[in-house]
Amino acid sequence: MIRGLGLGLLISFSSGCQPPAVPVATGPYGLDFRSVSPPFAHLVKAAALAPAGKHKALPCTLAIDPKMNAEAFSIILVRERVTLTAGSETGLAWGLQRLRSMSLAGDRKAFADQPAWGFRAISLDVARRYHSPASLQKLIECASLARVPYINLHLTDDQSWMFPSNVVPTAPLFNRTKKPAYTRAELRSLNSFARARGVTLIPEIDVPGHSAILVKVARQWRFPGTWNCIDFRSRWVRGKVKEIFNEAMDLFPDSPYIHIGGDEAMYPGGAANEAAFVDFLGETTDHILKRGRTPLVWEGFGRSEFAKKRISKKVVVISWSMDFYRPDHLIADGFKVINACWDPCYVVGHYPWDAFTLTPLPKLFAINPRRFGRMSNESRTLDSKRGITGSMLCWWEGKEQDALRVLPERILAFGARLWKPKLTESYASFAARTGPDLERMFPGRARFVAPSVQTSTADDPHFSADRLVDGDASIVGNHWIAYPLPASATIDYGRVRTASRVRVVPFFAAGKGTQYRVEVSLDGKAWDRVGSGGGPPTAAGFVHEFGSRRVRFLRLTVLSSDQHPPFVGRVHEVELR
Repeated sequence: MIRGLGLGLLISFSSGCQPPAVPVATGPYGLDFRSVSPPFAHLVKAAALAPAGKHKALPCTLAIDPKMNAEAFSIILVRERVTLTAGSETGLAWGLQRLRSMSLAGDRKAFADQPAWGFRAISLDVARRYHSPASLQKLIECASLARVPYINLHLTDDQSWMFPSNVVPTAPLFNRTKKPAYTRAELRSLNSFARARGVTLIPEIDVPGHSAILVKVARQWRFPGTWNCIDFRSRWVRGKVKEIFNEAMDLFPDSPYIHIGGDEAMYPGGAANEAAFVDFLGETTDHILKRGRTPLVWEGFGRSEFAKKRISKKVVVISWSMDFYRPDHLIADGFKVINACWDPCYVVGHYPWDAFTLTPLPKLFAINPRRFGRMSNESRTLDSKRGITGSMLCWWEGKEQDALRVLPERILAFGARLWKPKLTESYASFAARTGPDLERMFPGRARFVAPSVQTSTADDPHFSADRLVDGDASIVGNHWIAYPLPASATIDYGRVRTASRVRVVPFFAAGKGTQYRVEVSLDGKAWDRVGSGGGPPTAAGFVHEFGSRRVRFLRLTVLSSDQHPPFVGRVHEVELR
């Protein structure tokens, strides 16, 4: 809960449902929700607002005005009565979040707000690694706190099939995680949990690529000569795919979007296969459109006259690599685009290692959906927001516990900037302001601390350069992320010491080298190069010996990397001896 709330709440429903017990907020007024109509009771309960206690309780009513933007809300205080009005239940949920931080002192007060970007989503890869419903609920709560209205569930991939389908009931038997698919009851429960918090779940069934599980189910699925691509030329396959998406639409009735995947389909080349692939995307998305939903598809098809004619302009394309179809070309050709490009929208815990790739949080906090970036620090910024619906922050490949460790701060930063692009505060200020909210949700969670090791590029608090001097090089996921390369970290030991060697432990789990150089200095101005490296790494690292000298500062510069992606460097430890 945000500090300095100035408000408590009195909540009572005739149905008997009560909000969970939370600390009483301080301030002169509370709110009385007893007159809230039953259709909105679940929203107030889910908001978990503090009871009024001894505060004077002001009557509060909730109402929907269909003329308003769906996510817009207004809060009006007149004669000690509060009215929250919004364009939809989602807008009411956002208004209830805002009431947490509003002071109700005074006789008259009005506040109105709405997001600058309409599409704001988090994509969660729950197929490569298992994520429990309980963890997903935590991330839904984070999305709600950040006023992010959509969570895309990447339910299928080569490693596991997490969608409960009667069309392919045996698919989960091949799951590498050894976990069964989510049950229909679990997904319905998650849908209800999310809806009460203003969040809508979007199902993603990734076809025709990333479909190794379907290929294992029956040989009729396989595109000859491939291991993870279904035969999109087959009428039988196309019919079965439609049946699966019918199941998805029935199980996710609240979602206006249905995600069909469409990326990285690895099939034999040739004009006939290229045309069949585009036709498959067109037929599948047409089927979804006929059911009244909007199809989402990853940027995976190329620019061609046939693609422009065959794929409906009602399909929304998610730009992520810019290798297949540039975002400016998509928009020029009449498509709407979601920006999910690597920089800054990808957060990857590379499978099977804990080798993370991500854009440092301060840079994510400056996200601009008009800027489409690669992890090479190459980017393309469009002149206007025309054709861009918003952005999606993507979690790929990582473990469940790492999702809870690194995503909450990112979801809050992402949501805040897309809601209000003209925020002027620094990330450090924003982190300090929102830290208590995360502590409420994750008791014992560490606050943001500015790193003591200085870096030439933005530093991420979860993978800061301070890890270079924490004395622990044994944990694979414990490393400094240097991005973009080249990047340097300067360590001030605080006093002059005599040294004759330095040990550097680059990221070693992937078995691929990191190119770097090491320099030392007495005054931080004149530097002497004392070592360099780049060969195959080991857990022991590399020791560089040099003539004994007096040292106070050490500078490690990561030049390049043989790992993926090559513009991201990872180093566990630097030890001066």
